[in-house]
Amino acid sequence: MSLLRSAVAELDCWALLRTCPNPNGLYSDFMTQAVAHILEEAEQLSAAERAELADRIVESLAHNIPSDIAAAQVAEVRRRIAEVEAGEVSLIPGDEALARVRQLVASVRAAI
Repeated sequence: MSLLRSAVAELDCWALLRTCPNPNGLYSDFMTQAVAHILEEAEQLSAAERAELADRIVESLAHNIPSDIAAAQVAEVRRRIAEVEAGEVSLIPGDEALARVRQLVASVRAAI
């Protein structure tokens, strides 16, 4: 699993709620019409094309990160890699991580 995909698995549930369709098939009120239209177009792409698009969008956001925050993020990534390499933490398969995120999102939605 790429570092990006690992980081995406740690997004907070509110960020996920803004990008997930609600049970009625309509997008969250947090999403603008422009974003909803782009998302609908993106959903027509293959999985590989959507992954490439997601990688490029995330990378475009990195250009606007203040240097102190970017440095803190790099330090956190290095700390986590060191924990894994030292055997202090164990990794879980991507499918399991996504299942946990989906369960968390579902529980937040149920509470709303």
